[in-house]
Amino acid sequence: MRLMIAPILLCATAPALAAGGGDVVDDSAPETPGMCHFESWGTLARGGQREVTIAPACTRKAMPGLEIGGFITRAWSGGAPASTEIGVAPKLNLRPESLGVGIGIEATAGIGVETGRLESASVTVPVTVPASDWARLNFNLGWQWSRGGRGHRLFAGAQAELKLTPHWQLIVEGFGHDDGKPGGQADLRWNLPGGRGSLDLMAGKRVLDRESLAVTLGVTLRG
Repeated sequence: MRLMIAPILLCATAPALAAGGGDVVDDSAPETPGMCHFESWGTLARGGQREVTIAPACTRKAMPGLEIGGFITRAWSGGAPASTEIGVAPKLNLRPESLGVGIGIEATAGIGVETGRLESASVTVPVTVPASDWARLNFNLGWQWSRGGRGHRLFAGAQAELKLTPHWQLIVEGFGHDDGKPGGQADLRWNLPGGRGSLDLMAGKRVLDRESLAVTLGVTLRG
């Protein structure tokens, strides 16, 4: 899931890590117990906006419902100096989707490297509904705050994960805030054999909280 990261010069929209990586809407499930993943994605939007994120996370077998993660994001906006944010992104599963509906809670908090201050924070409740063997629905409701952006905002989003073949997925999502226009994104994902990771190609609008079209490339590795 794309993290709710909002560097001083760039107001990002996103709750945290989704069905994986640069997706805006997240699912309720943590990483598989005993496993770690390394997610990385880069976004390019019209107007010179760019953002690159790396986000590792692990789930211990001793605490199978808790995913402990972090992130580093570097953002550029036009000709302004770049800004960097580093932070934490824990995720707790409250109800597994094997019971029919999965529920979780996740949070992010980011410190600006240049300022040494808290620059962004978010709390999101993701809900996952396994609709069928080939479709999975995710819904998010949350709160976001950014020092250099628009302050306190409410966030909502919905996402459909569609299994096209054993290795290909199409993920479509819509999202928005209480103070702005809605956005959307489509993600074509290739899952590596053996569940070792995935490659994503995404395109959408208002992904970086602006009207312009944004294209994202993402890589996830698991082990």
